[in-house]
Amino acid sequence: IAFAAISRLLQLCALDCTNLAWSFAALGWSHAPLLDAIAAASLRNISDFDHVGLANTAWSYAAVLCVHLPLLDAISAAALCSIADFAAQSLAITAWSLAALLFHHEPLLAVLAAAASARIRDFDSQNLANTAWAFARFEVHDGPLLEVLSAASLATISDFDAQELANTAWAFAKIQVQDGAALGGTA
Repeated sequence: IAFAAISRLLQLCALDCTNLAWSFAALGWSHAPLLDAIAAASLRNISDFDHVGLANTAWSYAAVLCVHLPLLDAISAAALCSIADFAAQSLAITAWSLAALLFHHEPLLAVLAAAASARIRDFDSQNLANTAWAFARFEVHDGPLLEVLSAASLATISDFDAQELANTAWAFAKIQVQDGAALGGTA
């Protein structure tokens, strides 16, 4: 499939790019020529990506630890223009992906923090944990985001699985969240 996709590079649309990248990443298979081909096709079609496509493509490259700077720059620019369309999961996945690759894009992180704060009620436990982890990995001390993450985590703590609890506790420790109620709720 990889070699066939590479040979049809010019025929790949935005959805094809996302689906190929996601499928190979979900299998844990990092194939540099395919990732380069998907990135090239994605760059040509970046304006056709919706928020799910942007987030899932970023996740796909992060999942296989492939730092493709032109693609990450393009995803970041496109996300900045369409952040109002991002659902909670897309916000969390995008933040997690940037952090996993240590791709610090200050304007996008600021917009993600504001959007996440505004839509925190839509976040499930995985979105909360991933967002907390992402901003902690970058050591971002965004007061409003930390307050809503802490409150939302406390309110839904019974929904957190073990990994989400551990990641949230690590994140709060890393960025020194001093909310006793939230920390007591994660103990």
